[in-house]
Amino acid sequence: MRWLRKKRKFGHLPGFLSRHLQSLQIRFAMVMSKKERQFSVRKRKITLLAFCCFITVIQLLRLYQMIEGDQPHRHSFPPRQPVATPKDITLPDSLDIEMIRQYRELKRKQDSLSRKKKL
Repeated sequence: MRWLRKKRKFGHLPGFLSRHLQSLQIRFAMVMSKKERQFSVRKRKITLLAFCCFITVIQLLRLYQMIEGDQPHRHSFPPRQPVATPKDITLPDSLDIEMIRQYRELKRKQDSLSRKKKL
């Protein structure tokens, strides 16, 4: 239960803001619902059509700006850098390959033995 008493980094501000934002959204929805009930069916259709046209125009303008917009304002990926690997990989002389193989074989045997003990 200590995590309940733990002080929060931001205090009560995020909860306060989210509660008030939610209440503001609810009040706005209630007011719009009352206004919408007063409309006739024809006015509702016209309002919906106007809203759809408005959103369509906004999206078309954004699409046009994305295609024909200024180059400096565009977000682009950095140029791709090719990854070059060396052609010849040389191992140091002090590295004993046979000893590494023996070690891997020993580890593999130990792992297989530890699995048998668990069963």
